[in-house]
Amino acid sequence: MPFLMIGLAGIVHQPLGAPRFSTPDGIERFFAQVEQGPSLSINFEDIWLPSTLFDTPIHVGDVYRVGYDLFRLAYRFRDGQINQHDFETYCIEFERQLLLSEDETRAFGKWSAEQILSAQTRAPKNDNLRLKLE
Repeated sequence: MPFLMIGLAGIVHQPLGAPRFSTPDGIERFFAQVEQGPSLSINFEDIWLPSTLFDTPIHVGDVYRVGYDLFRLAYRFRDGQINQHDFETYCIEFERQLLLSEDETRAFGKWSAEQILSAQTRAPKNDNLRLKLE
């Protein structure tokens, strides 16, 4: 499985058998494959990157590809191993390791919209917890 192991968390950087998450169905299949395993689940986390690294305006839902060295540096900052000043200074070395992934942005946008629609139309797991309409 293509991921980095950091502590007890794995960082997925591409789907199985493909270089990118290019379709909502591919995203869903990947999640289903991973979550079939015993005690495995997927969580979305985040890292912070200085705005000076971005060549274009940033939008909610944008997906970026982050190079290995830049990711490790950002993870060290997130983990409190380096301070913000040093982090921002070191980021300059790796500014070319940040690329907007337009196809993955579209795929995850569609996948998110499908997940919201599915949640709205799905019956609650426990009917006693359903909000009552007056």
